[in-house]
Amino acid sequence: MDPEALLELGELEVFTGIRHKVYAGTLSSNGEVGVVAGGGGNVSLLVRGVGRADDVDDDDDDDVGSKRRVVTEQLHSGWVSQVALMPRAGSQAGPLLISCANDATVVAASLPDLVPLAVSRGIHDAGIYDLALSGCSMVSGSKDGTVSHSLVGDDGVAIGIRRYVKSDDGAVVKAVAWGAEDAFAAAGNDKIVSLYDVRSPLPVLAMGNLHSRAINSLVWSPRSEFELLSVSFGGRIVVSDIRAPEAPLGVLLAHDKQDAGSKINHPALFNTGAALLTLSAAAPKALLAYSLVGGSRQAGLAYAGAIASFPTKPSALYTAPYNEGCVGKRPVGGLEALVTFASSAVVYGPVRQQRA
Repeated sequence: MDPEALLELGELEVFTGIRHKVYAGTLSSNGEVGVVAGGGGNVSLLVRGVGRADDVDDDDDDDVGSKRRVVTEQLHSGWVSQVALMPRAGSQAGPLLISCANDATVVAASLPDLVPLAVSRGIHDAGIYDLALSGCSMVSGSKDGTVSHSLVGDDGVAIGIRRYVKSDDGAVVKAVAWGAEDAFAAAGNDKIVSLYDVRSPLPVLAMGNLHSRAINSLVWSPRSEFELLSVSFGGRIVVSDIRAPEAPLGVLLAHDKQDAGSKINHPALFNTGAALLTLSAAAPKALLAYSLVGGSRQAGLAYAGAIASFPTKPSALYTAPYNEGCVGKRPVGGLEALVTFASSAVVYGPVRQQRA
């Protein structure tokens, strides 16, 4: 398949001056806000729409300072594992930035100044690996082997509602994702994808036959509320129908599967799920596209090709959801992709919208 028959991406903006390792990132659904976070507890706001200029120090005058590319603040004492944006109901103050970290805290900060408004502790007993938002409902996974459901107020304070023990041996929970309505999925080092309903104290489904290594990412397909993609360190993406968990719909091996250490790290759905994007850190260093083919109960993945190539090794990939923060609605693949590198980031977007 010609990748341009699926979509065509162009470089929209380049951000330089990111002075920390990047482990997490997000783009807002309206495209106005980009955030990356990671090493040293640092969170960086990517100031959109002001060209390709390098970042400018805070001490510069207002005219120049208004063109800063990257604004960084330390919000945690440990490395930041995930960030998300939460709209505030009836508020004109803009969304809250919600972040979690290896220091076992959840921090809410205002935008665009990155001022911390609340620090929530006690949701987990150890470092937090992942969080996901659906409106003011938050689920999170931790090194303590548990999954927590919490509610986040407009003041940014997270209040734990229920904590689930993911596995008896306390295996690390590395990925969580909201599904339809009150359902969410969680996975990690136990190699099991577990499905939960916030109204039940126990998991409603466990799929343990999908991966042979730790699972590091979960993505719900926008095409069907029953279609879930799980990704493991074994370089394997599995498309499952939760109504028939014993028989995966499709399996994709890593693009660099000849490398024994290959992995697919946090792939992202793009263009309402018509395409699945992944990064290749090996040769070629590129943004790769796969198409989701077939319908419900017949889904599969077909390789389309490289749609952007890089001179240096990429580190992470994120896309913007269309309906970010809507209760009962799953985020779907956005129309922009954020790719991060050692000290920079690039936003890609469609040169022209391709039709299925």
